[in-house]
Amino acid sequence: MSYKIYFQQEDGYFRMLCSSTNEITVHKFMPKKINAFALFKGYKASDDGIHKFHEDFKQWSKELRCNNILSIEYKKYYSHHSAVEMTFKRLCKMGAS
Repeated sequence: MSYKIYFQQEDGYFRMLCSSTNEITVHKFMPKKINAFALFKGYKASDDGIHKFHEDFKQWSKELRCNNILSIEYKKYYSHHSAVEMTFKRLCKMGAS
């Protein structure tokens, strides 16, 4: 499953790393209908920072997927926001019965 890791540069453009090619591209606008995850605070808004975040992101995603209780396929969501919101809704339904 392909996704993008991105940050917004000072000039307003979006710098994106594609997970399938590991290439970095720059876009004037945020592309629509893609799975795109923003760089977290604490990571440098640079090519090195985006690569470091991507390596950590892959590890975190694996840990969430392999968790027996949560079993979250984080990369299938469109953003951090949708992953958190949909996981919260799914887990609340489990506890409501």
